[in-house]
This record gives sequence, C-alpha cells and structure tokens, in this order.
Amino acid sequence: LVAFTGSLVLWLSAAAHPRLRVARSELCQLLGFGAYAVGSLFLSFAVKRVFTILVGVSLGSDAAGYLSLAFRAVDVLWAIAAAAVTQVALPVLARLQGEPERLRSAYRSATELSCLVLYPCFFGLAVVAPEVVELLFGPSWLSAIPYVSALAVLIVVQVPRVLIAALLRAVGRPRDTLIGVVLDLALMLGSMLLVGSRSLE
Repeated sequence: LVAFTGSLVLWLSAAAHPRLRVARSELCQLLGFGAYAVGSLFLSFAVKRVFTILVGVSLGSDAAGYLSLAFRAVDVLWAIAAAAVTQVALPVLARLQGEPERLRSAYRSATELSCLVLYPCFFGLAVVAPEVVELLFGPSWLSAIPYVSALAVLIVVQVPRVLIAALLRAVGRPRDTLIGVVLDLALMLGSMLLVGSRSLE
C-alpha cells in the first residue's frame, strides 16, 4: 500500500510521464541478468532445504526438526541483516564499477563494517540461544539449542561473503554468483554422499 501510494503521488505530480516501450536488446539483456540473479537466489534458498531433507532421510524427522528450527531461528536475523547490507552496498558498488581501485576499497570497507556490526549480534544470539529457543519455540524444543548456537557462530564465515553477490551484480557478472551457488550445492551433496551422516552433530 505504501509503495502504491508513493508511486501514485509521484505519477500525479510528475511533469512528464514515461511511455510504455520495449527495446528488444535491452529486454534481452535485462532478462539474462535477471535469470542469473533469480537462479542464484533460488538455489541458495534450496541448499539449506535440500540439506535438511537429506538429514531427515538419514537421521529421522526429529533431527530434521531440530535442524530446521535452528535454521529458522538464525535465518530470520540473517535475512534482515543481509538484505540491509546488500541494499545499501549494491548501488554504491555499481556507481564505482568504472573505478576498480575505489571499488576495491569500498568493498573492503563495507565488508569490514559488516563484520564489525554483525559479529556481535550473532555471537550474542549464540550465547542467549537457550533463552531465545525457550521463549520463541517452547521448552519442547530445547534440544535444538546447540544447533542454534552453532549456526549463529557459523555466521563468521557468511558475513565476509555477504557482499560478494552484490559486487558481482554491480560489475555485471551475476552468472558468477550462480556458478558459486551451484558449486556450494554440489559440494554439500558430494560431502553428504561421501561422508554420510551418523549424527546431527
């Protein structure tokens, strides 16, 4: 409703209005870019779900339930943080795509700032996991506490990577993000098949 109202006010107050025209070359370029971006988002969403399904198949529904709850507890905070960081960084990085040195410097500074802000949040979540799980999910899910803590600590690996997709989109290389996510999925599936899973730990 807010977006609709803002768009309506902008349309009514604008002196000139754009006409609907489709340029084939720009449309093809946009569709190609969008397909890679959407594909990488879809696959990165699928990696955790496939992992949870494989855990359920090999270890049973209880283990899958604890793992799913742990992902949900951490992913809510991670989704908000990652979206905020990416939405701020993407236009800044895109503006600097013609200046490699400044782009590199901006990327480094944004990554350092993200780590500085997000590490304490997720380490804090790892510490207060017992209270969070009991408050949000109830005492019957207390067995999920170690997994919530472990996933919160693993953000140490994710935060430095959060801006990679934004950087690749900013420089017009969304296909590389998709390739990276496909490799993530292949590595996870290969590891599960090779090593197997004897316990949730």
